[in-house]
Amino acid sequence: METIVILVCYNGKWVTSKKMCKYEGGDSKGLIVPQTIKFAELLDRVHQIGNTNSREYKVCLKFSVLVASNEWKHIKIEDDDDVNFFMKYNSEVAFKTTAVQASVHKEQTHSLFQTRNHHTKIISEKLQNQFQ
Repeated sequence: METIVILVCYNGKWVTSKKMCKYEGGDSKGLIVPQTIKFAELLDRVHQIGNTNSREYKVCLKFSVLVASNEWKHIKIEDDDDVNFFMKYNSEVAFKTTAVQASVHKEQTHSLFQTRNHHTKIISEKLQNQFQ
């Protein structure tokens, strides 16, 4: 089985400065994974690295591709096709190891108690963070 080296950056954040979006701070960990890794397996590995529970935390994965001098596109990894593209790019196009940036956000459930006509209604809604 062929493997590939990837760098996972986590516990950082995406910031925009001078019309440029970049990932700053956090920690990094190198991984050796099979070139045939599936999206679900990659997510599991990122959860292991960040010591997060996949039921409580949502992960957004991105990597950056240089498309013109000084112009980077940040590509989300959302399914197996995206993982395959990333693996191909990382092994054949990139000059060095391409980093996967992981944004981890806790999913929250809020309950709103509302009283009307002496009845109490409980309205539950699941809030999900939007990723850049």
